[in-house]
Amino acid sequence: MNKVLTLAILLGLVGLVVGYLIFAKGLGGDYINVMDLVMPGQNFLEDGIKAIAGYENIRFNILMCGLGGTVGGALIGLVIALSGKKSR
Repeated sequence: MNKVLTLAILLGLVGLVVGYLIFAKGLGGDYINVMDLVMPGQNFLEDGIKAIAGYENIRFNILMCGLGGTVGGALIGLVIALSGKKSR
């Protein structure tokens, strides 16, 4: 069970990083600051700018990559754990 959890967390983090690298490019080609994606807007104007820029969609895509990595890591960990028990 330890391998399952370890691989799920590790590949979940890898999925988040890959998702950020794929989806967090701004209009000018630069990456959006991580804190801008994580923190809510401080006022109505900032919230409007983030809505127009599509931050919610970017955030969702990054989280889905992390979820995919977590599920994939858990499945790989289960396969490894179960194959180890069969060979004993």
